[in-house]
Amino acid sequence: EPRVPINSIPVNIAAPGSYYLTSDLIGVSGESGIYITSSFVTLDLNGFSLIGVPGTVDGIRAFSGTKQVVIRNGVIREWGGSGVSSFATEGTYEGLRVASNGGNGMQLGPRSIVRNCVATGNSLTGIFADAGSVIVDSTAASNSLIGINTAQHVTVSNSTAASNGQS
Repeated sequence: EPRVPINSIPVNIAAPGSYYLTSDLIGVSGESGIYITSSFVTLDLNGFSLIGVPGTVDGIRAFSGTKQVVIRNGVIREWGGSGVSSFATEGTYEGLRVASNGGNGMQLGPRSIVRNCVATGNSLTGIFADAGSVIVDSTAASNSLIGINTAQHVTVSNSTAASNGQS
């Protein structure tokens, strides 16, 4: 198996490559679940969940200066901060369900692609995408603030924002 298994958190992904979860993982107070500090990372949640506990920070945090980070296929819920807080450029996020996080469901860097994602019940915005991004086939519902919030030059297609607090 050329992919690297992740079987506990918190963890820092500091090298390019392909990583995957081996089971549902529970957060640790005072920490984010997965830190991504390298470009060219693919993280497959493998259908599993990253679950926050009181006092946790973000479920997944990709740092500024990273690029081409791919996160897909799982659930990120109940983190104290955002489910996904990614400042990566040219990230791809697909098949994610982000729910009941204390911050945004997903806060994404410039030129991101969001595909087949659902953001529900988050305390701030469901999906925020920075300039040049594309959001397709996604849903943001019952978030406390905005369902889908975008910077300039973002394309949103075949997506729904409903029953959010502000718009």
